[in-house]
Amino acid sequence: MRFGLIGGGIVVAVASAIGAGASASAAASTAGCDATRPAIVYTPGRRGHVPTRKRLIPCRYDTGARALEPSLDFTRDGRILFQAWELQSGAPGGAPPEPRVVRSDSSFTNWHDVSPLGPVASLDPFLTMDRRTGRIFSVSFLADGQPTCATISYSDDNADSWVSSPLACGGFDGESIGTGPPVSSSPVGYPDLVYYCTGTTPASSPPTTTPICSKSLDGGLTFQPTGAPPWPVADEQAQGDTFGPWAGNPVVGADGTVYVPKRFAGQPEVAVSRDEGLTWQRAQVASNGSGGETPRMAIDDSGNVYYTWVGANHLPYLAYSRNEGATWSAPIALAPRGLREADLPRVAAMADGRVAVAYIGSTDSPAQPPFYPYCDALLSECTDGSYAGVTWSGYMTLIGKALASPPKLQTATVNPPTQPLLVGGCSSDGACKADLDFIDVKFGPAGDPFAAFVDDCALARDFPPIFSAELGSCGDFLGEGIVGRLTSSG
Repeated sequence: MRFGLIGGGIVVAVASAIGAGASASAAASTAGCDATRPAIVYTPGRRGHVPTRKRLIPCRYDTGARALEPSLDFTRDGRILFQAWELQSGAPGGAPPEPRVVRSDSSFTNWHDVSPLGPVASLDPFLTMDRRTGRIFSVSFLADGQPTCATISYSDDNADSWVSSPLACGGFDGESIGTGPPVSSSPVGYPDLVYYCTGTTPASSPPTTTPICSKSLDGGLTFQPTGAPPWPVADEQAQGDTFGPWAGNPVVGADGTVYVPKRFAGQPEVAVSRDEGLTWQRAQVASNGSGGETPRMAIDDSGNVYYTWVGANHLPYLAYSRNEGATWSAPIALAPRGLREADLPRVAAMADGRVAVAYIGSTDSPAQPPFYPYCDALLSECTDGSYAGVTWSGYMTLIGKALASPPKLQTATVNPPTQPLLVGGCSSDGACKADLDFIDVKFGPAGDPFAAFVDDCALARDFPPIFSAELGSCGDFLGEGIVGRLTSSG
């Protein structure tokens, strides 16, 4: 969420292939999974098919929690942690928004509130786990009423208890965190550095065109500026970028190299630092445009770097780099045939070279300019316009060998196409109803990809709205947090 002050089938061409799987067993052995809708298999730009064996099937787990802007990760013992913020029943505008972390049991079917006690309000919450240590981090902007600070909480016991610090300061809006080993610093009490990056203006508005980053040498208690900003402070060429100061989450390689992805002057870029953010080198990832301001990145154990974004045509792409972001592969088109538009792609990578991408997609959107403009109905009056009635689903794609040429893609929707997660406008920068500006994807401990979405159709608004009272129950910015999964059916 950009902070402001408040005074038809998975794809048309593959519908028959999905239907062909209906003769499969009606229930998978795993709770919450649907063997009647197996993933389609295809290479970029080609028609897909449903394999006769070794199918992937989608699963859905309902958290029971009210949610916006979800993220997820896992405890050491394999339970899911789901972070979001929620609007309050009966309160005007649902305010104040409160952060919430819920934890599943081992079956992913029972959920309990394990939220940190410190943050009393939140915008743009985000949760991640340091893979090297198992420490869980939760960040909440404006959590303690400080206009330029976030509260960062961490847990070393699977979210049974938390330590919170309100001292991640220095910017506005769109905060994000990443963890990784130091290059030259000597951390105290914790082996990794914690990086915190954020926008530089309220509402991530012009004229600034870069985020700023800081780092913690004590495990997330205190922070200090890293050095120069990753991009020019107010570049004339990038003034046309909506939300120019915003960027995707920082990711850190095994050698301590820090990567920050961002749209800059209309194109997907990455800023790379090999000295803990003191200096940065930029590289353009592709030249097909970037519809959204905040692409995402992931790194595998071999040091290969993956980058996902929505192109100027509002379809999802993936690229990879084998040389720490200096040069990039040609864009890999992820869209199955019939997908007309996609937003908010997120990426995760495994040690064995598998890559997962989650995004929100539509098969019945207008799919041509003018695309739906960003409009947050919690902060202003919004109408769906030409996107009225457009349905959106939660897509998950697994790429077995992302570096292969061509790579094999397997894609399914978390929800049945006749039961969309949201209806109406969704922009490449966000404001996608209750999913708003974030979704998430991670690999579970057993190797299956999991994704965090919000089902806006699951709940109806139960508070008096300040803006956009006419929005329907599938687009009223109130929904239930859900987790999607792709798993083998045998």
